[in-house]
Amino acid sequence: MKKNSLIIISFISLLLIFFFYVIVKNDDIFLFTLGLSLFMILVSLFSHIDVLKVMKKYSNREYYYTRDKIFKICLLIIVGIGLILVLVTVLLSLLLENIMHIDNMLLVMTIMCINVIAIPLLRLLKSFLVIHNFKTLSKYIIHIYIVMIDVYVLLVSYISFVKLKLPSYISITGLFMAPLTILCLLFIVVMILWYMKNKGFKKKYIIKREEVKIDIKKDIKKIFNDNIRYSMIMIVTNFIPYISIILFYVCLVNHFGYPYDDTVRVINITYLYGYVVIYFLVSGVYLLVRNKFNYIKKEIIDKNYDIISLYFASYFNNLLKILLPIVITLSVISGSIWMLLYGDYNGATILMLLFIMSLFLIIYLLLIQVIASFNNKKMLGLVIGILLLVKIVFTIPMIGSFYRMGYELIYGNIVASMMAYLCASIVSIILINNKCHVNFSKCFDKTLTIIYENILLGLILVLLQLVISTYVNNRLQALGVILVYMIIAVVFYLGKNWLNRYLKK
Repeated sequence: MKKNSLIIISFISLLLIFFFYVIVKNDDIFLFTLGLSLFMILVSLFSHIDVLKVMKKYSNREYYYTRDKIFKICLLIIVGIGLILVLVTVLLSLLLENIMHIDNMLLVMTIMCINVIAIPLLRLLKSFLVIHNFKTLSKYIIHIYIVMIDVYVLLVSYISFVKLKLPSYISITGLFMAPLTILCLLFIVVMILWYMKNKGFKKKYIIKREEVKIDIKKDIKKIFNDNIRYSMIMIVTNFIPYISIILFYVCLVNHFGYPYDDTVRVINITYLYGYVVIYFLVSGVYLLVRNKFNYIKKEIIDKNYDIISLYFASYFNNLLKILLPIVITLSVISGSIWMLLYGDYNGATILMLLFIMSLFLIIYLLLIQVIASFNNKKMLGLVIGILLLVKIVFTIPMIGSFYRMGYELIYGNIVASMMAYLCASIVSIILINNKCHVNFSKCFDKTLTIIYENILLGLILVLLQLVISTYVNNRLQALGVILVYMIIAVVFYLGKNWLNRYLKK
């Protein structure tokens, strides 16, 4: 997906969650938060599938029968995988209903899972449009889809939660029907346009003599197996918030005896409203640095390890140079950001910790993609295994530690995620160093300088709170505080760079 597209999607998601918060603020939407986290995992199963390349190959040869056959087979396979996922989700929901003692989970999760296939089918539909030369529509169909989803979610939320005041599980079920509902509407529009362009559905392609010898099984296998490691990365990454929700809920409700309402309120603040903000940050920073890391990945694929040895540490420092001031600034003004978005301070401290966690998350996401470039299953499996092991093993002990210290227990859950990302990142760096022999000592002084400079920035912003508080009374004041602190951070960053250039002369 292009840079502008990712920015638009992230910004729309941020706006959507603001209106959603206003509409359903006092309703029980825990099943929506839990279902959405599972939805992200299941969608990741299809993230590596790319039908367009194969379809273009046969379309360029004018093997239209083979092209369309591959398209239909891929569609059927995706639907088949979707049915298997529904069965697995039903069994998982029955298990979680007994463990978590939550009614109506089975219905909500089943409907959610049925709608998972809408995302890969949307990509298929886009490939169809590209092949049939619907240039404008193929370029913007995903944007149109997201806007329609947003409108659907807001309308259904308002009607079901505010006007009709339906039970929460019914309203949430209606929300999870959005992906397939919108896809069906788009499909009808596309078919009408295709019908008008071709003047009917009667056009059929006759199989050519050369096409008889084509073994499309190889193409199908290639479509569903190529780059599968990137799907694995996304599955495991999205699994972290999902397992965090389950472990936190079970620990608080079943072990410590916390009330259901208090527990799910904190979970919704953290893993729905807070994570949307983090998604926006992660997407933005990733866009800033991904070109350089894509260059590293390309050199690894070409096995130019000498180049990686020379430049990897420098690229890593550049990442810290961009990431640290952003995270520090956002962490300091987290209260004002929460007030601007949601009109209160219920999740201000949680958001601050999530911003800090995002530092480790972004580093992990970039490093794990570099690891995947080596095309070594053992290396990738080791990093992923460390991530999961640390998260699962340390979550409950960390929650218990924060309980004994008298702090909010959700802090322990977030800290456990930080530890998991940090450990996985350290292991990734060690593996990269073993393969490429990176000279970290050459850039160590620069790394320390970057850290010292950002500690100074943090002290300046913290001291500034004595003059300009980040906790204000309304959204307009919060916006003013955010702008002031960001301007000061930018001035510090530019002044630091100017001073460094001046001292080098």
